[in-house]
Order: sequence, then structure tokens, then C-alpha cells
Amino acid sequence: MSIIRWIAAGDNHGHHVCQESQEALAVHIGRWKPTVRIMLGDCFDFGAWRKGATPEDQEEGINDDLKHGNYFLRKVLKPTIFMQGNHDIRAEEMMQSRNGDRADNARRAVQSYTDSLQAIGCKEIHRYSVKGKSEADVNRFRIGKLTGCHGFRAGVNATRETARTLGRPGDVVIHGHTHDFSLCTIEHLEASIVGVSGMCMMDITKADYALRRLATTKWCNGWLFGVIDEKTGDCKVWTAHRFQGKFICSTAYDLI
Repeated sequence: MSIIRWIAAGDNHGHHVCQESQEALAVHIGRWKPTVRIMLGDCFDFGAWRKGATPEDQEEGINDDLKHGNYFLRKVLKPTIFMQGNHDIRAEEMMQSRNGDRADNARRAVQSYTDSLQAIGCKEIHRYSVKGKSEADVNRFRIGKLTGCHGFRAGVNATRETARTLGRPGDVVIHGHTHDFSLCTIEHLEASIVGVSGMCMMDITKADYALRRLATTKWCNGWLFGVIDEKTGDCKVWTAHRFQGKFICSTAYDLI
């Protein structure tokens, strides 16, 4: 059986990245050796451009954010597929600002991560949109029976609704955005659809805006990985998550 090894990670949020998670991911990539590497979105935080950003957020700027986000792209994940997230697209939106300095900084930010994606030879870049003139304009990728997006839903039913919307019979649907781990199965007469959320790669304690929300208690660090049968498209997904202070993840598999 000829298989494709894949790995998917996201929501590192630029300078909010969890260094321990990032280092563990780099080690796992070196051992797992995936040929498909998926960035699930929100590689950058761009908190200075968040609606309702505080003066402190705005003073923070984007330089540190770009430094850490580009390092994640160029040195750690080196994605072959890049899914733009709702935080990433803030730079494109800010390019339309009437404030000349903000618009110039936004153009610099977009050019910066575009240069990184070109440098690593990223094959697919998908904008954060549900509609578009081409596949690149839609926030969805497909390889065999693996499909996914950054995510447009939040709340307890986010994974189920994402899998129901994107999935075809027999698919595994993965997504970022929610920062938690969720697994669900959607019933279908032909073949069930599996939905999985991809956790996050950020230092959760740095998310000041979310530390007073009960939903944040579900957030956890980790990533997804698996295999795809090149002939049938069948897909298997595993999780890498914290276990006794480390990250538990496989680097091999057996068919019995």
C-alpha cells in the first residue's frame, strides 16, 4: 500500500506561540517525515488590528508577530498547504485603512508572509473565505478523503457543523480556530464522516482577551497527523497532545 504521511498544526498566533509545543512539533516532523504539511490558520495574531483593540494592543505593533509567525512557517512547519485564518486576514483588511501608516504596515505584513510561503515552496494557499472564483479563494483543501479548513464556527457544535458542511461520505474533516480538541462522527447512509479539531500551538496564558471566558478551559496544545492511502483516498487521523508534561505521538504504524 502506498501511503501519504501528513501533519496539520495551527493557531500559533505569532508572538503568542508556545515554545514548548513548537519545539515538540519540530521533533515530531523530523521523525514522522510527512510529505504533506498543513497550516490550519492563524499563523499570525495581528492583535493590534483586532476590532476593539486596546491602546496597549495597538502599541504592540506587528514586528514581533511577523518574526515568530515567519519562523514557524520557514523553520518549523514549512507547510505545503497554507490555510489563511481570521487573524491572518486582518492584514489584508487593514490594507484598506485610511490611515496611511497602518495601510503601509499591513502591506508589509502581507508581503512578509507571502515571501515566506514562496521561499518554502508552499503549493496551496487558501484565503479565509467561503466563496471565490477559484479553489485558492475558498478556505478548504482536499487530499483524498482528508479535507479541512481553518474554521468559521465556534461553540460546542463547531466541529460537527464543520464536518457536516465540508465532508463527503467517508471523509475525515479537520479544522483549527476553536483551539480545543473535539471528535465527532456524522451519520451517513453511504459512509460516516469524522470531524476533528486541531487544538492550538499558542501559549494559552497569553490570550488575555479570553482568560475570563469559561470556554477557554477547553483550549489545549497539540496537533494532528495521519496517513492517506494514495489509491483509495482513505484517511486515518491521530492526535499529538500533552501527556505527563510531554507530547505523546506516534512515529510509526502497523497493519495487522
